[in-house]
Amino acid sequence: MDWPERLVNEAKKRIEPYDVEGFVLGKGDDRGRIMIVGEAPGENEAVKGEPFIGRAGDELDKQLDYLGLSREDVYITSVVRSRPYKWVKTNKKGMGGQTKSQSKTKPKRNLCSCEAARLPN
Repeated sequence: MDWPERLVNEAKKRIEPYDVEGFVLGKGDDRGRIMIVGEAPGENEAVKGEPFIGRAGDELDKQLDYLGLSREDVYITSVVRSRPYKWVKTNKKGMGGQTKSQSKTKPKRNLCSCEAARLPN
């Protein structure tokens, strides 16, 4: 799906103050009959900007293949666009006393980083 550049830039701007990394849009057939929605991008997804890659993606590919489908037949996305993390203290050298760690806590509220958009029919 091609998102308007203005919308993507605004969403990226709105997440700047939060402890998140990466920005992952959906990928696949946006007119397909099947949409797969994950919770949030993992580390691999945040780095490469593609949903459901790595171990979870390998498993997804196996399941799609079992059903006679491929990634090109479905639209894959996440509820949130960025990977949340928190800063934790560490004693590792060269880390400045802290490092990023995946946030395991549930957010008290969901942050919407984009405007509502009408999808084409």
